[in-house]
Amino acid sequence: MNCNNGTTSRRRSVNTVPRFDNLMNEFFNTAIGDVVKKSEKRHFTNPATNVVEHDDRYVLSVALPGYSKKDLTIKVEDNLLKISDKKADEEQTTEEELKEKFRLREFNYGGFNKTFKLPKTANPQKVSAAVDLGILTIVIPKKKEAIPQPPREIKIK
Repeated sequence: MNCNNGTTSRRRSVNTVPRFDNLMNEFFNTAIGDVVKKSEKRHFTNPATNVVEHDDRYVLSVALPGYSKKDLTIKVEDNLLKISDKKADEEQTTEEELKEKFRLREFNYGGFNKTFKLPKTANPQKVSAAVDLGILTIVIPKKKEAIPQPPREIKIK
């Protein structure tokens, strides 16, 4: 029995058939601005977001290079956390003007909206946020009853 043959044929099938998780990653990691028709004047971005759960809080980190706190709006409404930008549309230009001004244009500050459903363990009244070096950090504390308590010994009477 040759183990390499099984591994090789498995590799071939993985390489020749696109995997669902790769397709989903490609779909969700594509900026909306990349798929908007070229004739559209407005471009949208989909900033990358990390969500980390700690024992006592959730921390969202949103990559927003070029944004400052005055450019952003954060709201909690109906157990939804909504993040959007306030940036005005960049000057409207024709395709010909863009060709004359830019040889490469990858900066898109056209707008974004991201919405997250808060878990039942979150305390929406205590949400805080800060922007530093292009990273928006949002801290969502958990409700007291949701925070794990250390074990305690019960004395027997």
